[in-house]
Amino acid sequence: MNTQNTPQDFNQSQYEQHTATYLESNSNGRIGGETPENRIAYLGEYIKPGARILEIGSGNGRDAIIFASKGYTVTPSDYVDSFLDEMRKAGLHPLKLDAKHDDLPIPQDCIYANALFVHFSPEESAAFLQKAHTILPPDGVIFMSMIQGEGYARTARTRGFERDFYYYSLQQIDSILKDAGFSVLQSQEIIEGSTVWIQVVAQVS
Repeated sequence: MNTQNTPQDFNQSQYEQHTATYLESNSNGRIGGETPENRIAYLGEYIKPGARILEIGSGNGRDAIIFASKGYTVTPSDYVDSFLDEMRKAGLHPLKLDAKHDDLPIPQDCIYANALFVHFSPEESAAFLQKAHTILPPDGVIFMSMIQGEGYARTARTRGFERDFYYYSLQQIDSILKDAGFSVLQSQEIIEGSTVWIQVVAQVS
């Protein structure tokens, strides 16, 4: 019998054990590329004022707080209990959500998935995007950021503890989005140290 943790179980356990390390390593909020304010401004060009936003993988809720301060209706979520606790301490009301397996709450105008798909295989990303397509309106938008590269690795990178990572090319992301019924509105590459982040805004097509 194989008792090795699945990537989902392993990542969840690692985040639970190393919450403080992760949050300290991301004290500037630049995981995903640029600052939260810049990412939100980038997405804000494509969503209407007051849009309903589902944030997946909210961590300590920093981005959600900024969304709310700008008048958006944001639902923060995570599948790591310690992150949910951090958000509650910050006055948020997060949803516990396993994005790989759970249904997505509706209605939503936009999904914000910053640095989420670094832990999704291409097949898991495709399945999630197909699910997202079913709950977004015809002009619905998704923001996503991935690490540029190829393949898979279990590594600590620069954060002090191991997790499972998947790497993508822009062409691969574009193909997965098209197959799920999305059109890319804009994409950009952001260099953060030794990491190249790919940020994409796509719309239901």
